[in-house]
Amino acid sequence: TVPITPVNQAPTVASGGSGPAGAFVVFEGQPFDARSGGIEQSRVGLAIVADGGGDPGDATLDLAITRLPAFGQLRFTGMARIDGMALAFDRALTAADLAGAGFVIAYADRAALRYQHDGSDVAGVPADDSFDVSVTDGGGGTGGRLAATTTIPIDVRPVNDEPVLDPASTLRANIT
Repeated sequence: TVPITPVNQAPTVASGGSGPAGAFVVFEGQPFDARSGGIEQSRVGLAIVADGGGDPGDATLDLAITRLPAFGQLRFTGMARIDGMALAFDRALTAADLAGAGFVIAYADRAALRYQHDGSDVAGVPADDSFDVSVTDGGGGTGGRLAATTTIPIDVRPVNDEPVLDPASTLRANIT
């Protein structure tokens, strides 16, 4: 007989959004609870696509947020581990949540991760955004747990902003 020792294979993670290069698509200023036709539009967690790497013993994956977006916020509702402590969570993530052992959720709960754009734009064009994630497997086979990282891009589409009155403007309109 030949002894066979299973070896842990690293998980894989990628962005699976519907926009260019797998980006998650939102509109400028889109809130956490945006709906279209009754369907939630801000569930950025669904753009995170991961796999256990083929290890049959790795049915459970952990998802860590390792960098927050620059032009919006991530919000999570559900059970999370913050700096190793499990707790019920229902708010926007902060940099303090990512410190220490970080902000970790079960990969299966990623649909509860939502994104809200802050509405900012430069010269009428909103900047695209992104955040970083790490997916860790259960350590199936020999060796320890393995992780894979990626950046989740967010394609922020502009909206038709309302006009703003500039009282210092020298432009005048004649209405007849």
